[in-house]
Amino acid sequence: MKTVIQYVLILWLVALTVLPELCVAGIQDGDSLRHDSRNIAYFDSIGVYYSIHSDNRKALIFFNEALALKKQLYDTSGLISSYEHISYSLQLLKKYREAISYQLLAISLRNEIMHKPSGKYFLRVRYLISKPDDSLNLTRLYYRYALLLSNDGKKKQGLDYYVLALKVAKNLKYDKAISTIANDLAGEYWDLGKKKLSTFHYEEALAAAIRINDSIRMAAIYLNLGDNYKEQGKFEAGIGLIIKALKIKEAINDSSHLSFYFIKAAEVAKASRNWKKWEKYIRKAYEVKDLDHCASPKEKAIIYENLGNIAEQNAHLNIAFQYYDTLMDISRKINYINGIIVALNSRAHLYKKMGQPAKALRLISAADKYITENPFYHINSNNNKAELYLETREYQKILPLLNENIASLVLENYADAKLRTLRLLYKVNTRMAHYKEAFRWNDSLRNFENFLRDKDVRVKIAELETKYQTEKHKNIISLLKTRNELYNQQIQFAILLIIALIVFIIFGIFMARITSIRNFFQKG
Repeated sequence: MKTVIQYVLILWLVALTVLPELCVAGIQDGDSLRHDSRNIAYFDSIGVYYSIHSDNRKALIFFNEALALKKQLYDTSGLISSYEHISYSLQLLKKYREAISYQLLAISLRNEIMHKPSGKYFLRVRYLISKPDDSLNLTRLYYRYALLLSNDGKKKQGLDYYVLALKVAKNLKYDKAISTIANDLAGEYWDLGKKKLSTFHYEEALAAAIRINDSIRMAAIYLNLGDNYKEQGKFEAGIGLIIKALKIKEAINDSSHLSFYFIKAAEVAKASRNWKKWEKYIRKAYEVKDLDHCASPKEKAIIYENLGNIAEQNAHLNIAFQYYDTLMDISRKINYINGIIVALNSRAHLYKKMGQPAKALRLISAADKYITENPFYHINSNNNKAELYLETREYQKILPLLNENIASLVLENYADAKLRTLRLLYKVNTRMAHYKEAFRWNDSLRNFENFLRDKDVRVKIAELETKYQTEKHKNIISLLKTRNELYNQQIQFAILLIIALIVFIIFGIFMARITSIRNFFQKG
C-alpha cells in the first residue's frame, strides 16, 4: 500500500513540473482569445442590463466596447448583433439617422453571409440616407425605413419611424404622404392588436385622401376599415364599407387589386356564416386573379387559402391539401410569413380530421417558429393545440392555453378566434366534469354566438348587398343609355359638320367663279 502511495506521489510531482511546460505554449496561444471572448460576453451583458433599465447612454458605451473586440476577432455573427444593439440604443436616444446607418450595416452583413441580394427597401433607404436632411427627404427616409423594419419582422421597432414620417408629412401638409403613411401605420397597429389606434389612423388616412380627392386611396382605406370592423364582429358596418370601396372602384373603372376587394367581401360573408356568399366572392376573386393588376402574389396566396378552406368544408380533403400546397409555394417564394403559418396550420387541421393528431401537432409546432408580433397567430396557435389535446385527452395541457387566450387584451379584436376559445373552454370543462365552469362558459358562448349570428345583422347585410347590386345594375343601364345618347349626338354632329363643309366648299367655288367672271369683264 505504501509503495502504491509513493508511486502516486512521484507521478503527481512529475505532472506538476513537466505538464505545465508542455502546455504553456498552447495556453498562451488560446488565452488571449478566451480572454477577449469573455470580455465580449461581459460588455454585451452589461449593455443589455443598462438597456433593460432604460439607461441607453451607458448601454451604448458597452455595446461599442463589445463591437471593437468583435472586429478584432472577425466575429461576423457577433458584429450583426452589435450593430443591431447599437442601432436600437441610438433610436431610443432619438439619434435616428445614426440608428438607421448601423441597422443597414447589420442587414448588409447578414445578406453577405447568407448570399442574399439586397431587397428593394434596403436599397431605397441606403439611397435616401445619403441625401440632404430636408423635410421631404426625411419623410421618405423614415417611411421607407419603417417598411424595411416591418418587412424584417421588427414591427414594434418600426413604429417610431412611421410616427416620425407622419409627423413630418403633417408639418409639410403633404396629404398624399399623410394618407399613405397613416394607412400603413394603421395596418401595423392592427397587426400588433391595437385596434383603437388602428381605426384612428385609418380615419386619418381617409380624411387626407378625401382632401386630395384620391378615389383609389379612398377605396383602399374603406376596405381596410371594413376589415377592422369585420374582425371585431361588426359585420353590418364592415360589409357597408367594403361595398363602398367596390362602388368607388367601379365608378373610376379601376381593376387594380380587384381580387383583394372580393376576398374582403368573402371574409365578411364567412365570418357571418353565409357560406354561399363566401364561396361566391372567392370564386369571383379567383376568376380575375390572372388579369393585369388584379391580384398581387400575396393576394393569390390568400385566394388559395380560402379555396382550401372551402374544399375542406365540403369534405374534399385531397383537394384542400393541393390548395394549401400552392399557398405554401407562393408564400415561400415571396417570403409571406403569415401565409406560411396559415399553410402549416391548415395542413395540421386536415391531419387532425384524418385522425393523425401527432402529425398535426408537429405542424403546429413548426408554425410556431414563424409566429411574428401579430397576437392573432399566437391566439390561433393556442386554440389549435387545445383542439389536438382534446383529441388526445390531455386535458391538463388545454386549460393554461385557453386561459391565456381569455386573459389576452386583444382577443376582442378577433371574433372568430374568441368563438373558438369559448367553445373549447366549454368542451374541456365538460370533459373534466367541471360542470359549474362548463355552464358558465356555455352562457358566454351562447351570448357571443347570438351577437355574431343576429338575424337582424344578416338581414341588413343582405339588404346592403341587394341595394349595391341593384344600384350597380342601374348604373350599368344608365351608363349604356348615356353611351347611346353620346353616340347619337356624335353622329348628328358629324352630319352637321359634313353639311357645313359641303356648303363652305360650294360657297368657295361660287366665290371663285364670281371673281373669275369679274376679272374677265375688267380685262374686256
